[in-house]
Amino acid sequence: MASALGSSKYAKIDILKTISKRNGRDKKTKIHDIKGKVTNFRYYESLYSPVTTALLVYVDAGDSLKSTIPIKGNERLNFKIESKYGTLDFSKQGASMLINSVPEAGKESNREAVVLPLISTYELKDKKKQIFKKYNNLTVDDSVRRICKNELKAPKDRIFVDSCKNVYDFRGSGKNPIELILKLAKKAVPVKGDPGYFFYETQKGFNFKSVSVLVSQKSKATYTYTGMFRAQDEGNDYKIMMAPKFTKDQDIMQAVTSGTYVSRNIFFNPQNAEYIEKIYKINEQGKIEKTLGKDLDIDEELEESITRTNMHVLDVGSLQSGVSDAVNNSPLEWQAKSTMRYNTLHTQMLEIQVPCNLSLVAGDVITVEIENLNAEKCNEGINKHQSGKYLILHLCHSFSANESITSLTLVRDTYGLHTGTK
Repeated sequence: MASALGSSKYAKIDILKTISKRNGRDKKTKIHDIKGKVTNFRYYESLYSPVTTALLVYVDAGDSLKSTIPIKGNERLNFKIESKYGTLDFSKQGASMLINSVPEAGKESNREAVVLPLISTYELKDKKKQIFKKYNNLTVDDSVRRICKNELKAPKDRIFVDSCKNVYDFRGSGKNPIELILKLAKKAVPVKGDPGYFFYETQKGFNFKSVSVLVSQKSKATYTYTGMFRAQDEGNDYKIMMAPKFTKDQDIMQAVTSGTYVSRNIFFNPQNAEYIEKIYKINEQGKIEKTLGKDLDIDEELEESITRTNMHVLDVGSLQSGVSDAVNNSPLEWQAKSTMRYNTLHTQMLEIQVPCNLSLVAGDVITVEIENLNAEKCNEGINKHQSGKYLILHLCHSFSANESITSLTLVRDTYGLHTGTK
């Protein structure tokens, strides 16, 4: 079978143009097949992005497709791309993209290159919806499921939500669905593990995932870097194409000032005007339970000085019926700990390029094995400090006429080959 680096198959790339008649009621949708015109296609996912995006370039000769359809923006684009490892399918119900704008990349006398920036259909649905209703007596995950299903109209089989143990009462206050869920992510506490969630879309659907669950996954694939890569070698499917680039490898001062290792948290109770002070240290109350590498090892000196103080006002009885002194989703349970968890996850950041693998999505865990450049090598010949399990933070599948590449930005919280023992 051909190498994963080779060209992929455009099984379907259709522009769907809906035309309304003058009465506004009768609508007709025309399908325009452009897969033979596409020269470049890039698809993006990220733990930071609640929606997927893409960028398509096509070259038109003769009559301009841009003018004959005509493309004005907001047309739906369905696509299906097949590669050696998996299929990128946005042609099914609940999965498609919209054309956001139509800039020209270049124009000659008999042809033109057109760039189509694509956005998830759910991004437009989100912008058209404001939520004012009240959510009460629900765990955070139940609220997220209801918002995805009822407000974003996502199919049930495209909603993946990790369970939470904390109940949180809140009002929509006119916020968009995605904005609301992103705020909930910081306040969610899993049934087991550390506070802190990500809300993001992949080719599979919407994900509301706990950091603890993400880092506890089994590795989906192992990629190696040995400094030797031959483009035509089928054995290169799971090799890293170029030297891995570490864009971040610890930042002690940033970690100290952001409260990653220790923070003072002061909580004000408006009912009795009392202040509660809590000191959180990462190896004590805020201890990280699950890690991608070895157990977290922080120098005691870094936990001695408190450089960050956080102030919070407790929500007491504001959304309960009648008179109540109950604290609504107390930040003592999640505020400091979630900050520590998000920050430690970004201890190391690594960028790699590999032959196309469409089975990978943002939020997956992969293993990276980097050769040991020292004279004294370990038995496996790999660097035990830099090698190990990493979480996919950003992902880009890039397709051209001759090759298909997956670019990954990876993160992890601790060094080493072995997972945490907790």
